[in-house]
Amino acid sequence: AHWPKDAFTAETVEDVLLALLGRTETTEDHMLNFSVGKPPVHAVDGQSVPVEIYSELENIERLAILVDNNPFPLVMSFELSRNVLLPFKTRIKVAEGESKIIVVASSAGGPLYMITHDIKVDTGGNA
Repeated sequence: AHWPKDAFTAETVEDVLLALLGRTETTEDHMLNFSVGKPPVHAVDGQSVPVEIYSELENIERLAILVDNNPFPLVMSFELSRNVLLPFKTRIKVAEGESKIIVVASSAGGPLYMITHDIKVDTGGNA
């Protein structure tokens, strides 16, 4: 797999999507969802914010997690094989203040699915 350097150094969500997936038009779908820690709208420390992605979408080829308020919004991007089963759990860094955590899923020839979640962080994760 190649390293999408332009996507990881992009400074806006739109530039990340263009560099990573070649398009920015997204659609929301209730079949893609994620949860963020407990409580889900507030994190005391942005160093390690738990995220769990789950989906009923079929044939997801790529997932990306972004945080709009981070200096570089792309937190992680990975390609999925048919052997990978969701849910997927991870921890991410989120900058101090109010942010949107964004999950984007893509499949071959299909639309980009996007879902967002608002969060407030008291102490930033030096993202």
